[in-house]
Amino acid sequence: MENKDRELVLELMVHNKQLSRLHDEHEKLELELKKYSTKVYLTEADQIEEKRLKKEKLRGVDEMMIILRNHRASEVKALAA
Repeated sequence: MENKDRELVLELMVHNKQLSRLHDEHEKLELELKKYSTKVYLTEADQIEEKRLKKEKLRGVDEMMIILRNHRASEVKALAA
């Protein structure tokens, strides 16, 4: 996610509960993933869990990007009106 997108997320999450929830989940997953990046060796179970967490994090980012895209589209429509 680019910096301008991160800034917009922080701005919009004050009024958008779904975006706020997705952002909080994203931060939580980021912390959980850091545990795996510091390990010297990952067991098969660790690798599976790390992959699951990465997929969950990516799904959340996709949802946040949809919200941002919809917000930007509504701003363009408002400016055109």
